Amino acid sequence: MNLDELPVEKGFRIRGASMTRLETFADAAFAFAVTLLVISVDDVPSSYEEFQTALKSVPVFFACLAQMIMFWIGHHKWSRLYGLDDLVSLWLTVFLIAGILVLVYPLRVVMSLGFGMVTGGWLPVAFEVTTAQVAAIFIFYGLAFASLSGIILALYAYAWRRRDALQLNELERFDTTQNITLWAAVSSIGLMSSLIAVLNPTDEYGLAGWFYWSLFVA
Repeated sequence: MNLDELPVEKGFRIRGASMTRLETFADAAFAFAVTLLVISVDDVPSSYEEFQTALKSVPVFFACLAQMIMFWIGHHKWSRLYGLDDLVSLWLTVFLIAGILVLVYPLRVVMSLGFGMVTGGWLPVAFEVTTAQVAAIFIFYGLAFASLSGIILALYAYAWRRRDALQLNELERFDTTQNITLWAAVSSIGLMSSLIAVLNPTDEYGLAGWFYWSLFVA
């Protein structure tokens, strides 16, 4: 690979400008995960009241979609920057995809609960849960969120380990360490949310959920 011939974005030489089979597989899996968020054919409204209720689920869908896109962008950016397509990259990507597919339904529950709480019930909560069950859901979701963020972190850490083979220059090494730090911070948010749910299982104010607003700071 002649590094001088590679396209450059913000000083970073793009080693994965051409899509690899691994990235194509990941994109298809993310697209499938998004379809799981969409209302099924069996749930098509049969009355105006049901149509109104279905419309109220749109904010939850977009919030879930935004979360999915965050992880997709993380993997897509990593693929473009480094173009790695080896066994380690494959297994980390497989774990990421498996985690995304597992996360779909807990994600819908968490977002539905969050919007229901913020709107005082105007946006319907599609799940009946007790306070203790809400805590358990946030614990599971937080650990899953932290794990997925940790996998993106591991992908960047692997690129850092291959920095000499990839011939990363000073700027590219700096950007790589910045991305490692960023995803470590994102992963810690999920862990902290789980910890809040563990320490405060009767959380009436949804602090475990509100903690995810820290993502806008990270």
